[in-house]
Amino acid sequence: MGTGDYCAVVGTDKVTIRGDVHGAGYADLRSFPLPATAAKAELLEVELRVVGPRISVQINGAELGSVEDRTVTSGVLGAGSFKPEKVVVNALEFLVLDAAKAP
Repeated sequence: MGTGDYCAVVGTDKVTIRGDVHGAGYADLRSFPLPATAAKAELLEVELRVVGPRISVQINGAELGSVEDRTVTSGVLGAGSFKPEKVVVNALEFLVLDAAKAP
């Protein structure tokens, strides 16, 4: 347990939740199929939500799934791309969610 981060990696056919602790390298925690409608869309709304040990991912407002992980206990927030392809971020929003009130 310790400092690290979680990310959602959006591929052409799936979305993978990954975690990294102490810079040891990312480990895949769970993957979900990308809905066919999302795979064909030019723009995607991606939401990665971390509340306590629950990490969930949504695409265009529909939750794909979640996973529980207690490895990362603190860290930083950010957004980016793992590939040199052009990625356009139209909006970026960070919210502090109270674990007792979050869905």
